[in-house]
Amino acid sequence: MKKNHIMPFSSLDLLENEKQSKAYEKRTRYVEIVAKALALGCILLSVLSISGYVFSAPQLYRPISGGSATHPLTAITIILIGLSVFLEHKKYFTIFNPLLAIAALITSLMVTVDISTNTTFTRHITPFSHTISSEVSAGLSNSMGINTAIMMICLSCALLFGSLNKIMIAQFTAFIGLAVPMLSIIGYAYGIKSFFGNMSILTTTYGIFLGLSVLFIHAKYGAVHALLSPHIGGRIARFQVLIGYFVPITIGYLFIQSLVSVKLEDLFGLYVVVISWFIIILIITSAIFQEKIDEKRRAAELALLQAATHDSLTGIANRRHFMELAKSALRKILLTLLRLTF
Repeated sequence: MKKNHIMPFSSLDLLENEKQSKAYEKRTRYVEIVAKALALGCILLSVLSISGYVFSAPQLYRPISGGSATHPLTAITIILIGLSVFLEHKKYFTIFNPLLAIAALITSLMVTVDISTNTTFTRHITPFSHTISSEVSAGLSNSMGINTAIMMICLSCALLFGSLNKIMIAQFTAFIGLAVPMLSIIGYAYGIKSFFGNMSILTTTYGIFLGLSVLFIHAKYGAVHALLSPHIGGRIARFQVLIGYFVPITIGYLFIQSLVSVKLEDLFGLYVVVISWFIIILIITSAIFQEKIDEKRRAAELALLQAATHDSLTGIANRRHFMELAKSALRKILLTLLRLTF
């Protein structure tokens, strides 16, 4: 009895999957390089902000005249977290990296305790305290606020979770930390002061870049890995993330102009933020599960194709594989002749 061999996939599909896998690895490697570049940029800009205190140039740490300033402790904490990200995956700094994150975490927790209990522990470790006191006496804002402290706590915890190989928890924590400066930038865009509080526009910018660097430093694993997938799940997820965030913000900005007169901007701004981040979390979660399912399917297809086109004992390609290559080559030759003829 003649057996019917069902082969829905050719050996060229195997080559295509291998090509996509290599592109996938290259993409995640580039994202990790971008993460380190962002961290390095945050370090340099924070050093520039500190130099503003050193050389009495307030424009370097307070870009908006009369607005909030980047506090020295904020700049120092950004440098600690940025260094931890920049030195990630360096085998000679595996112990040093968590220490930087722990130092940033302790500083941020001290600020949180001071704000919650009205104590002044951080005053003893704050440089340029004389400059800060004179600015506060003049009615200017210069402090590391609770929103900045929460952001730093989340980012430093994310780095610590990453050092313990708890990548999913690390990325989730970094995502929460990234939400704080994103909330702040929406506050600046809509003019809602309660959204950014004492967080300066400079700290907001640093926070976005630093949050992305912490989130992307483990691009080979977890949610970011699923989001970068070259397969259908990753492509859909990337498109939906962009749509899910920027469309509500754009619509919200248009509506906010008509709601300012009735003082509903706070409620509507909060609605925009909540809906946007809910959509993004939902999309990324679905992308993770879809990528896991699709990865199993691709592995099964490759195993099936390997068994059908290669000898199980020697691993050498069999007649079926060579016939498929011959058909593909013949098809290309015929197409070339047709083009030359017509």
